[in-house]
Amino acid sequence: MNTRESKRAGMRAGTETAEHKTVCKTGHRFPERSCVACGASDAKGRLVRFVRGKDGSIACDASGRARGRGAYLCAREECFRAAEKRSRLSAALKCPLDSEDYQRLHGEFSAFLARLEQKA
Repeated sequence: MNTRESKRAGMRAGTETAEHKTVCKTGHRFPERSCVACGASDAKGRLVRFVRGKDGSIACDASGRARGRGAYLCAREECFRAAEKRSRLSAALKCPLDSEDYQRLHGEFSAFLARLEQKA
């Protein structure tokens, strides 16, 4: 449902619809992404991005703008553990990850979550 259709249906801008949950008060939509672990959709800025660069290195992308293939996770410990258990990150990034990689990424993920808590 686009903005024009929502106005015809009597909806105000900023209300949530089933198709686009992230609509701001002005009616603009934010880009949505899905968590690779739980499948929940949310605004791109609310999810944690992991990126595989051209050189094959994998890192937690705090800015959300690094070049490379990306995969998104909810900012919850449970989603990281589920992605590790089911190898969802390696599938989404299309490269093999071993336990050492997951330990390093978990450290980066935890540091990112700590920075988020400090800002809030």
